Amino acid sequence: MDKLVKMFVEGSKAEALDEEGVWCVCTVVCSESEAISVAFDGWGEEWNRTIDDPREIRELSVIPESSGRRKATNLSRKSPQITKVIRDDKLWMGHHEVLVDI
Repeated sequence: MDKLVKMFVEGSKAEALDEEGVWCVCTVVCSESEAISVAFDGWGEEWNRTIDDPREIRELSVIPESSGRRKATNLSRKSPQITKVIRDDKLWMGHHEVLVDI
């Protein structure tokens, strides 16, 4: 875990699993010897989480869009189960981008 803590310093960008198991862009809030606290970009403090499993955080693999909203892709399922969508989220259906406007 020490190597991981050195890799993700306070203020750095990363991707972490949220409560639904979706990789989301986040900002490292605090990195201690045993855990890393992250804030998910575009989400309130109630969604912040502390990560102690190194499999639940990784280096940023996509450039975050200027809106600060998360971008989730799920290419492993033909019919993904979407549980949380908010205004201005972008979804991909096949090769078509859909903007949520509810």
